[in-house]
Amino acid sequence: MCAFFGDGDGDGDGDGDGDGDGDGDGLVRRASARWRSSTGSRRDVRHRQHVPRHPPGRSLRQGAKMTQLSPRWVPPDARGGVFTVAQALASGASAGAVRYRLASGTWTRVVGRGIRLAADPPHRRTDAYAAWLTWPNAVLCRESALRFHLPRLPAELRERPVHVWVSRPMREVGGLVPHRFRLPVDDVVDRDGGRVTTVERAAVDTLAGLGARDAGRLIAWLFTRNVLSREHLLARLETHPKMWGNVQLRRLAELTRGGALSPAEQKLHGILRAAGLTGWQPNMAVFDAMGVIGSVDVLFDAARVAIEVDGRAYHGVDQFQSDRERDNRLVGAGYVVLHFTWEDLLHRPDVVIHQVRAALSRSKNAQYPL
Repeated sequence: MCAFFGDGDGDGDGDGDGDGDGDGDGLVRRASARWRSSTGSRRDVRHRQHVPRHPPGRSLRQGAKMTQLSPRWVPPDARGGVFTVAQALASGASAGAVRYRLASGTWTRVVGRGIRLAADPPHRRTDAYAAWLTWPNAVLCRESALRFHLPRLPAELRERPVHVWVSRPMREVGGLVPHRFRLPVDDVVDRDGGRVTTVERAAVDTLAGLGARDAGRLIAWLFTRNVLSREHLLARLETHPKMWGNVQLRRLAELTRGGALSPAEQKLHGILRAAGLTGWQPNMAVFDAMGVIGSVDVLFDAARVAIEVDGRAYHGVDQFQSDRERDNRLVGAGYVVLHFTWEDLLHRPDVVIHQVRAALSRSKNAQYPL
C-alpha cells in the first residue's frame, strides 16, 4: 500500500493567516504577539499592542541596558542567512530595531515570512529556507524543488513564485504558494533540514504545469542531461491517471516517442528516414578528452557527423554561448557539425539531405546509401 502525506496526519504547516504581507509595522506587531504568546508573557494586552520606537532603531535588549547592533547582525539561528521577525525578537532585538532595519532596507524580504540582509546576494536555496521557516512542515515542490536540486536551470525557470505542498488549506503568504495534492512519501526526500520532492517528481510536476512552449524547452533540457526520461512520464500517467497536467504529459510522451525532443527534431527524423539514411541515433551524448561535450540532436557516430537543429523557440537565447563552445569541442574531437533551422527543415528538405550526404561521403569510417 502506498503511503501519502496529509492522510490524517494533522501536521501543522502554519496558521494560514497570511502573515508576511503588509508593512513592516504590521509584520513586527504580529511577530511580537506570536513571540510573547509563545514565551508565556502575561502582560496587559494594551501594553502588548504598544511597540516602543527607539529613535536609532538599532538596539538589542540586555536587561535594562541597550547595546548597538552590528550592521550585519542576524539571529544566531538564521538558516543560510535567512530568518524571520519572530527569530529576531526571540534573539533579543527590540521591535524598534526590527522596524528600523526593515524600513531602511538593511533587511529585505525573501518569500513568506523570510527576510535576509540586503547586502548579501541570495543563493539558490534562499527561497527554500524562507519557505521552511514560514511553514516548517511544508514540502518544496514543482519548479521550486527543481531549482533546489539543479543549480543551472534554464533562465525562464529561475525567477518564479515559490511552490510548496501543505497538508491543509492555506493562503498564499508573501509569494509563497501552497498546493494540496496526493503526494506519496516515496516522492519526498529530506534535504538540508527541510523536505523537498525528488528531482524526478519535481521535473514531472513542473512540466505538467508549464505552457506548451516552455514545456517543450524544458523537456529537451531535462532529457539531454539525463535528469528525466520518457519512462518517468509514462509512469506518472499510469499511476496517477486523473491527476492535473496529464493532458500536457501525454502530449510530451507522444512527442518524445521516437526519440525527438521537439517538433523540429521530429521533422528532421522524418526527412532522414524518407531519404533512406540509416546509422544515426537521436540525442546522443558525445565525449572528448575533457569529458562530456554534450548531447547532439542527431549523431552518425561511425561517420563522426553531428547534426543540430537551431531555433530560439526550443533552445533559448541563453544557450547561444554554450552551443558555440560545444561546437568548437566537437570539431576538435573530429566531428563534422551541421546546423539546420526550422525553415531549412520545412522549406528546403532536399538541401538538408544533400548537405548530410556530402558530410557522410567524406567519412572513411563507414559507407552510407547516398
